[in-house]
Amino acid sequence: MLSEWTVAQAARFLDMSEGCVQELLDDETIMFRLENGTRLVQRDSLLKFESEYREKREAMTEITRWSQEMGLYD
Repeated sequence: MLSEWTVAQAARFLDMSEGCVQELLDDETIMFRLENGTRLVQRDSLLKFESEYREKREAMTEITRWSQEMGLYD
């Protein structure tokens, strides 16, 4: 597996737009380095973000399910 990915590769991996990934890079949420004007996303940082993002998404799904069961969410 590559240790660095292009923004396009990272976007496909995360199932996000390249623009969203660019924002995450701008915010330094995911680490990268520049090489000849190209952003190369660090694999370890990307995998860490993906894991945390997945956990948060699963938690929100669970909260929504509980809310629906309690009749608080239509």
